[in-house]
Amino acid sequence: MRALIYIVIDIDCEIQSKVRQKTEYFLKVHGIEGYKLFGPYIRYEIPIYQDDPFYMNLLRLEKMIRKYNEVEESGVEWMCFGVSAEYTEKEKEKVIGYCLETVGGNICKSIDCKNEYFVWCEVCGYYSKQLAPYVFQKSQQRKKWFSEKTLFAADVGNEVFVTESMYKYCVENGISKDCFQPAYFGKKRIELAGYQIKAEQILLPGAFVSEQFQIQEPCEKCGESRMKYVDNPYYMGLYLDNNKVSKLRDVNAVYEYCGSSRKLIFGKKISELFMKTDSKIRMVPVFPLSVKQEMESMIKTKKYASIRK
Repeated sequence: MRALIYIVIDIDCEIQSKVRQKTEYFLKVHGIEGYKLFGPYIRYEIPIYQDDPFYMNLLRLEKMIRKYNEVEESGVEWMCFGVSAEYTEKEKEKVIGYCLETVGGNICKSIDCKNEYFVWCEVCGYYSKQLAPYVFQKSQQRKKWFSEKTLFAADVGNEVFVTESMYKYCVENGISKDCFQPAYFGKKRIELAGYQIKAEQILLPGAFVSEQFQIQEPCEKCGESRMKYVDNPYYMGLYLDNNKVSKLRDVNAVYEYCGSSRKLIFGKKISELFMKTDSKIRMVPVFPLSVKQEMESMIKTKKYASIRK
């Protein structure tokens, strides 16, 4: 497994600071060129494999920028715009499921229904269950992709939906109707907007393993377990504990809440249907925990040539 990190550095040329001077010198010495963004800003884009030795130098630079910005504005902003993991053919054979990374930019505005969607916890600030189907606003701009086989997301919460065409396509190809719940246009809930993807089973506590997330103690009020995203500079993959997962269904939910919902783990069949019909949908492979050490040791030991110019 190799992980390509997309780093972006924006520099405000109107702000003078030692950190800005050091950053500009660092980028110049290493032959990294920027381009004018807007106003006084210059942007530098740096795609780099995390096993490239130069990646450590970039992490040191990020630490310096972050530390300075905690005290005063440096005029330098560091951003990580995502990770693209690459796998060998041998590793791909070990994939047992997928997590959805993006629906491809299709977002639909939901109608406020006085928290009918959620039961909120006053202590941890998250919800623990859904009370009613989602309701969306109609839009001429979205009319086109509502007729296509694709996915979309709500502007509230982290729930994922399929269009009616995608729903029919999945069911025709053997995916259970239990994986879907209708969503509607308008508060009367008469006109169908699509279907919310629902889990057929909830995995056991601790079944989902990733160094990108940290499991927290259950909430003292609602009793729900949560996990939060960890700003880990190294991507180490997503795994399921073999001893806690006997069999994956088409749609599975991680026991611990992540933000306002449970992360969904999709079986291979439904994932292939999604990716086959819409190239904008991005899904991240999930592996059995038994191969974690082998895959991550390769990250730490292999040396690759830099892709920098």
